[in-house]
Amino acid sequence: MPIKPPKVDSKQHEQEILGISLISDGDAERVSKIPSSLFYYSRHREIHKVICLLVEQKQKIDMLALIAKLGDEYQVAVAEIGQYGLNPGSLHQRVNELRDIRFKHTVANLPPDTSIEELEDLIDKYKPEQEEDRSYIPDRDELLEKVIKYRYTGSLDSMSCGYDGLEDIYRVAKGQLVVWTGIPGHGKSTFIDNIAVRMADKFSWKTCYFSPESYPIEQHYARLIEIHTKLSMANKTTTVQKISEKKLEESFNFVYEHIKSLYIPPDERTLDGIMSQVTSEYDSFVLDPWNEIEHKRDAALSETEYIGKTLMRLKAYAVFKDIHVDLIAHPKKLQKDENGKYNEPEPYDISGSANWYNKPDICVTIHKSGNGEGEFHVKKVRVRGTGRLTHKEPVLFTFNWENQTFEEKEKNEKKSELPI
Repeated sequence: MPIKPPKVDSKQHEQEILGISLISDGDAERVSKIPSSLFYYSRHREIHKVICLLVEQKQKIDMLALIAKLGDEYQVAVAEIGQYGLNPGSLHQRVNELRDIRFKHTVANLPPDTSIEELEDLIDKYKPEQEEDRSYIPDRDELLEKVIKYRYTGSLDSMSCGYDGLEDIYRVAKGQLVVWTGIPGHGKSTFIDNIAVRMADKFSWKTCYFSPESYPIEQHYARLIEIHTKLSMANKTTTVQKISEKKLEESFNFVYEHIKSLYIPPDERTLDGIMSQVTSEYDSFVLDPWNEIEHKRDAALSETEYIGKTLMRLKAYAVFKDIHVDLIAHPKKLQKDENGKYNEPEPYDISGSANWYNKPDICVTIHKSGNGEGEFHVKKVRVRGTGRLTHKEPVLFTFNWENQTFEEKEKNEKKSELPI
């Protein structure tokens, strides 16, 4: 008796599940554990079998690798799974939904003489799987080693951010959430870009960005290349040399290897949707800015409660994924002082909640002073050894508009305006 197509179309379910294998090696391994028989469409079963083969052979899985194994006639099918496989966090849910569809479809096509034993086997085959428990107790020896190291260093396992002048002011540690604020146009994003490039250069540190304010993405990469080369993309420059095409390509290859920028459709920019794209290959993640997240606040939560809860979840992501997280949040409208100047914003000046100060591990303000200098203020440090408060004595920087670089003032006395 031929099996009829499922009444509920599961084609997109299957495409989404298979597409998740293209995101990372770990996700491909998760997809490979699903039985191929779960897929109704024959081309999807064949794609899944190739994914299992590549995982077994420990080969990289991407569209080209799949097409090379399957043949050119699978180009459209592979392109479709690449389009839909955008959220690894949905894999467990989608598999169970697909199991439910398959079970109902198979039962509807069972012959009348099916035995009780066959029915029990069918139920066992398609029963929903429990969510994987990813909690764990740290290994004793590994934890002891970290505690002993803490005893000698007096701090977390932190590292330089690439600036000598910030060595004991601001250090980078995985598992921490850092909130950056400052008046728009005073250089928050560009300063983080400078740190990302310096850490890539010194430590091969890899950074993942979700930064809609830096779109289009090629504009962001152009800025990163200028920072990396200390040269300029501009046709006319006065203080730095224009970058050559050869140097541009060399720098692009370096930047692209170490820094990736995510493009996520507007309707999928929830915190879970964004963080599902941040894989274990990265050392840090930059979310720029807070207001570009798709916020779906429960009506029962106040704004303060919602912000506190969301920041705690972001902090939990930092710990669980073992990454450093930078979050940029704009302050509310500030009042000028008696001299017509704006003072540097405090974490409490960020719109919405005192939790902007309470929840992060470190709070940083980037501020443009009246004489054009960039001020680096540390407003909060939660963990000893990862930084110290600057109070009213910020670290001073100069900014070069033509190559987007921040330099410590004592190393470069030449002054230039911050980006506006």
